Amino acid sequence: MAFAPEEHARAVQLLQLWKAGKPDRHCLRCGAKALNISDVSARPHTEWYRFSCKQCGLHETLTIPLPSSQ
Repeated sequence: MAFAPEEHARAVQLLQLWKAGKPDRHCLRCGAKALNISDVSARPHTEWYRFSCKQCGLHETLTIPLPSSQ
């Protein structure tokens, strides 16, 4: 199951905080303080971030295409 549109926007916000070293561990689905974000990117082509929550079973990936180097 993919992120719903409203979840996608929240996932991007959480990712920005995570990248800035200020992670918000509250799950965007259930609100539990059990969210984990991991970088599973295939650079230089795409950034992929896995969002998971032990509390509700969330397991989604946010994909961010990178610009072509050509």
